[in-house]
Amino acid sequence: MKNEIRKFPLFELYVENNFLIINNHDYAQDNGIIDLSDILEIKFLKQQFDFIEYIIAFVSGINIRKRSDKLQIKMKNGIKEILLTNCDINKVQDIINIIKK
Repeated sequence: MKNEIRKFPLFELYVENNFLIINNHDYAQDNGIIDLSDILEIKFLKQQFDFIEYIIAFVSGINIRKRSDKLQIKMKNGIKEILLTNCDINKVQDIINIIKK
């Protein structure tokens, strides 16, 4: 079943026939099909401002761009990191849980 984690631009992340399918219309380099047996570890990386960045932004009045969360996939042949800008994180967590089973 396809899982839209973002509607515009479309970003789909789903498991089908023991493969993780990544379809990101905004950034084609993320796209791919990964065999679940090749995945050693998958995790969600929440990005936050550190304290110093927060103070600098507050004092200077500069609006620092929000950092994007990431999905990190460690495979037998390397690591793939996918930016999750404006994505439904709950749906991403659901996919992670499916893969970890």
